[in-house]
Amino acid sequence: MAKKTYEKITTPTGRAQYPYLNVPDTKFKEDGEYKVDLMLDKVEDAQFLGDIKARAEKAVEKAKVQLKKKNKHNKIKNLNSYVPYEEIFDDEGETTGAVKVKFKTKAQYSRDDGTVIKMSPDLFDSQGKEIDRDVVDIYAGSKLRCNFTPTSFYSPASNMAGVSLRLNAVQVIELSEGRAEQASSYGFGSVDDGFSVEETDFGSSSSLNDNSKNSDEGDYNFEEGDF
Repeated sequence: MAKKTYEKITTPTGRAQYPYLNVPDTKFKEDGEYKVDLMLDKVEDAQFLGDIKARAEKAVEKAKVQLKKKNKHNKIKNLNSYVPYEEIFDDEGETTGAVKVKFKTKAQYSRDDGTVIKMSPDLFDSQGKEIDRDVVDIYAGSKLRCNFTPTSFYSPASNMAGVSLRLNAVQVIELSEGRAEQASSYGFGSVDDGFSVEETDFGSSSSLNDNSKNSDEGDYNFEEGDF
């Protein structure tokens, strides 16, 4: 039997949000998932985004054909579509020009004989050299390219069809040092005549120093919060 081959696609360069590339996220799934949201540009990356949308639409049409064969016409009528990205809007409902694309892959799976297979996406630097995930931390704000395999699906439970993007590998073009992200990495642009921190004392060194004496008050533990 011929070995099944999987399509592999590489994204344009974007900024990482909520990356779980060094260790898997186990908050919602016990087995864990490696994942990252990649911020792309709606205009510059339109061709790539259009291809993903077309694949999702094809998966929906395929699901409709299968449901029709099974005479599940009510399912066809209420079929939901899933596209693995979302456009980012500001507080006024205006587009920011940013699009968040979601990539993920399982951290492990079990074979029929009970053997557990560990998996993780490969990591490379800008020169194509392998990155040791135990040594180099990849923070939000890093510039990345993702290699992925698009997978069409239909879920009877949610009556949803679409395409998911299974993460194969990541190339780090520019590594964030873990500082707070820039507004642009969230899709925020400049808004004319809006609030400016420069017009106040908020965030200035003097205001911070004035409040430093209260920094130990209370028993807040941010590590216990769900932020």
